[in-house]
Amino acid sequence: MAKRLVEFDLLKGVGILSVVLGHSAISEPLHEMIYSYHMPLFFMVSGYFFHVQPVQQYFKKMFFRLIVPWLFFVTLNLLFFFSLSLIASHNPLGALDYSLGLLAPLDEDCIPLYRSIWFLIALFVTGNLYNLLNNLLGQKAVHAVVLAFYFTGFVLQWIVNVPFFIDTSISVLLFYHLGTMARAFIDNSEKAGFFKRDDKRVFLSMSLAFGALMCLVVLLWPHIDFKTNTFPIWVPLLSAPIIITLHYMMKGLSRLTFMKPVSSFLVKCGIYSLCILGFHRLFQELFNIIFSKLSVENPSLQTAIYIIISIPVILMIARLLEKHAPILIGSKSK
Repeated sequence: MAKRLVEFDLLKGVGILSVVLGHSAISEPLHEMIYSYHMPLFFMVSGYFFHVQPVQQYFKKMFFRLIVPWLFFVTLNLLFFFSLSLIASHNPLGALDYSLGLLAPLDEDCIPLYRSIWFLIALFVTGNLYNLLNNLLGQKAVHAVVLAFYFTGFVLQWIVNVPFFIDTSISVLLFYHLGTMARAFIDNSEKAGFFKRDDKRVFLSMSLAFGALMCLVVLLWPHIDFKTNTFPIWVPLLSAPIIITLHYMMKGLSRLTFMKPVSSFLVKCGIYSLCILGFHRLFQELFNIIFSKLSVENPSLQTAIYIIISIPVILMIARLLEKHAPILIGSKSK
């Protein structure tokens, strides 16, 4: 069995907590900071671990890893919002119509597709498209096609909204490709002894670099939302360095013993990032109802309470699912 790379679990942990925070009541500058890297991060990490496989084999693997969990979480969403609508209206047919209507792939208010779990469909399409290109074309041709697709995706945002995130997928294909290229860069830097002398210094220097890049995001103030395929054309020049910096920052963090509690928590969040992605919107809606009943109106307080309580609970649910029904969350049976 291949050894887990802890720094990537840490990286995904930071990424998924950024997703949760980005869906909460936060200030606009912080929102833009998070959106500059959180979705590109997951596409790049997926690209880092990509290896070419026969088309049918890869499709089957990704179907069980992504689409089965998506179906599971969609079902939970439908049952949840059907229940809420039924309680409010006492009309079973109306509640059913409302909950099924949320599945419309071109509806901007669509909750199962157009909130957090939209990513699973986009990643499924992106991964299969990238694998197909690598089966059909040589490496140099893939470079050119991926770049052409990125520009095509950028143009599509002004023309049409394509269902099932095909437009988004051809845009973020570049981040997937950058992930495969980052693998060679990171491997070579490891062989050269880059960032190996002082882990504390690495962590601090990368933290400063990350902070500087976040300041740049605020200065540029780009509107980035891959869910709706909206982004400035130069966004890879911003997002890719942020993610590479975060990677080395997490690599330094993983070796600092005094930061062990923080890194252990982030590792768990990274390992179960798919579960956090799938469950957190349901918990968020539940907490919104609770906050309304208790008259808790401060957005910062709401966000803090929600994250502190919901994330540990989701992690417990994830471990139970991994033990008893791993197929539902894209894991292999142990």
